[in-house]
Amino acid sequence: MASPVPPDATNAFSYTPLANPNSQIRLLMIPLDVNLYLGGSSHGPLMGKLATYDIPVGTLSRAKRFFLASRLPLFYALSYVWGDQTKCHEIWIDGKWLAITRNLYLALRSMQSGITGKIYIWADAICMNQEDNSEKSAQIQLMRDIYHSASEVRIWLGEGTPETKRCLHFVIDLTGAPNAVCDEPTESILNEVEEALVRALVSPVTAFGRGGIRFGQGVVDFEEIFAPPSARDDDAKLINPDEELSLNQSSIHTLTEWRPSNSKLKAVEEREGDFIEVAKLIDKFFIQQPWFTRMWVVQEYCCARSCQMQIGRTTLDWEFFVRAIHYLHFHREIHFDNIRKVVGLEIIRLGWTERKRQSLKDLIRETRYREATDPKDKIYSLYGLMGDHTNEYLKPNYSLSVAEVYSNTSRHFIMQSKSLDCLLGWQNGLPPYANRVLDLPSWVPDYSLPQTRTPSPLVPIDGRESIYAASGYDHRAEYRLPTPSESLTFPHGISGFTDWSILRARGIAIDNIISISTPLVAANLPLEAESNFGLAEKSWLSALLESVPLQQQLTHEIRALLSYISDIISFYSSIHSQQHGYHPQGKFLAVSSGNSVTPLLPLKQKLSLDTSEYLPILLDHLDQAEENSLPIAYLQALLSGRMSSRERTTTDALRRFITSPYTSSTLQAETPQMLDEIAFLQKSAQALASSLLYRRLAITQKGYLAVVPASTQIGDVTAALFGASVVCILRRRESAPDSCHSSFHDEEKTPEKQLMSIEIGCGEEKGKLAEDMKGEEYTLVGEAYLHGYMDAEAIAMCVRGQFHESNFILC
Repeated sequence: MASPVPPDATNAFSYTPLANPNSQIRLLMIPLDVNLYLGGSSHGPLMGKLATYDIPVGTLSRAKRFFLASRLPLFYALSYVWGDQTKCHEIWIDGKWLAITRNLYLALRSMQSGITGKIYIWADAICMNQEDNSEKSAQIQLMRDIYHSASEVRIWLGEGTPETKRCLHFVIDLTGAPNAVCDEPTESILNEVEEALVRALVSPVTAFGRGGIRFGQGVVDFEEIFAPPSARDDDAKLINPDEELSLNQSSIHTLTEWRPSNSKLKAVEEREGDFIEVAKLIDKFFIQQPWFTRMWVVQEYCCARSCQMQIGRTTLDWEFFVRAIHYLHFHREIHFDNIRKVVGLEIIRLGWTERKRQSLKDLIRETRYREATDPKDKIYSLYGLMGDHTNEYLKPNYSLSVAEVYSNTSRHFIMQSKSLDCLLGWQNGLPPYANRVLDLPSWVPDYSLPQTRTPSPLVPIDGRESIYAASGYDHRAEYRLPTPSESLTFPHGISGFTDWSILRARGIAIDNIISISTPLVAANLPLEAESNFGLAEKSWLSALLESVPLQQQLTHEIRALLSYISDIISFYSSIHSQQHGYHPQGKFLAVSSGNSVTPLLPLKQKLSLDTSEYLPILLDHLDQAEENSLPIAYLQALLSGRMSSRERTTTDALRRFITSPYTSSTLQAETPQMLDEIAFLQKSAQALASSLLYRRLAITQKGYLAVVPASTQIGDVTAALFGASVVCILRRRESAPDSCHSSFHDEEKTPEKQLMSIEIGCGEEKGKLAEDMKGEEYTLVGEAYLHGYMDAEAIAMCVRGQFHESNFILC
């Protein structure tokens, strides 16, 4: 290629539109730079050519895919992060310059320096016209096929440092990784040329050994050509909710159980010692790198046939890197705080390769900590991996707003599950724990948030049936998106059913909130105190004791029982703080020293009350199953009525919950009975943490206890919405009639104004409530546990005429 002239506006590169962007891609061909390959410091400008090819998409017949694959050149798909988006470098394409970022430039140069001959590369910033939203929307749907068709996906992690070089040598020596290319060239030019010739000769053989057949420069897998129709992409099944989705998933058992040979282990131990220092370096310089937090890399890696990491001129097969990480974490017990970033990728990849795809909703949760420059890509980047069938709601379109994309995604989940539960259990971005960044309707989850301050969801998030049934068991338990043929009438002249910003629902308004506990953040406590559910319980108890509707019930004995319960919770909080680490099989470890179990502090050391007096009284309240027992209601609220996400509380479980902290102190350590008690205590502590953290206790006007989102306000309404298995918290909107269309935000309202705007009552008063609220606009605040209304009680009362159904417009 001729040397280019200096870049200016007259010779800038411009894209020729793809004839069919739904089935064609561009590939960048970069020629060999001999000086660069041989380690020279001087080299010419980065140059290349773009050519168009048809991609063998999974929806085509096997014969057609076979034909297209044979015409496709062997190419690398680059997986990288854009980094600093300043385009301070350029690549010359067909004599025209195109500005690119520094990180992309370094990646291309490093690949060019390590491969003999010309190379074909697919890199999004070059091979897609980033200024053409129409082309981007079409090409997004081909990303999975692009990375799957590539002979190799190359993960670019930067230029490298002495620390990264040490880590790579550690992994290579520990795992015996083959074909690892390390360090800058140090041999003579003659040896370099000899190595280049050898590599050029064996490269096709190596590629064949990876499972591919080459026709010319085309590549296609045996499986892709000869797989039976049932193994085709359109028949890949959605993963069954009963299949494991945890760190000990059976399909990664072989990976987690891998160990190095004794000879390799001994040699590396002599050099690295106990591995703790090198493990910290791996975590810092690899797992904490931006690549591990980027959304698009999930699809790029999980769809790859072969995957190589590259740092500078050093390449390493990804599989051996993962082996080393698992070995250090699970066998050497050198725990990586960010292990989920690695394991999560493996879970998704195995779902792809074994054709047991996860649902889009599960994928969003699995990748919740990852980041995307464009919030739409939190959804679009997962389309190629999901097991969901595509529909009108799941079409990438970059011309839509983020709010509309997230709304369409949420409507898809509703259609898929026939439930509103899919909208619940997400971090909603409301104060006090976060501020909403995206302008979304309140019922649409903010999928861009990392969910780091999300309470443990009350609704199931794994496809299982809910343990609650607030909206009953009949037709009211399902939600169906309204159609124009339905006869529901709504105010404000809203016409049609296509407004993406609103969601129409029916349900029963139960009661309104008149007092609420103080959130820990508002109490100006240290950040680490947010995870101390013992402190949260003290705030709950304070709100309970000060609640006006409950004052008649708060006798001296009841107050003493509540304080006794509070001391029990403090004990469980200490158990929770003692738990450390995480067992590979998913069980919390008991506090231990060597092989002995440290006895837990006996409850009698932590209680300030006379247990011999109040324990039997509390058990008597429990055994008599008193409907109006405030201590038992409070105990149920503290647990949100469950011992785990799959198990409701029972009388026996509550009895053991109350007595186990005391009786466990009488057991001898390391006996089966003691180990069983420790397991129960830890399970109970986890149940309390799941209920208390990032939630508040609310008391309704008629004295019901509710466990509510942290963003709940006085005056909010508790409601059983049809299609939701739990009670929902709603906030009435006071703005203009067209508020749902003009804005998604409420003005901040004082508690007095909110109470004036909502008239809540019981029995006969509820008829007035239904009329007042019919078809009005509400903000969905979130899910809640309302004691006494989690098992279709509101539905039964509605049948008896005590409640009435209402229409709600969620904005």
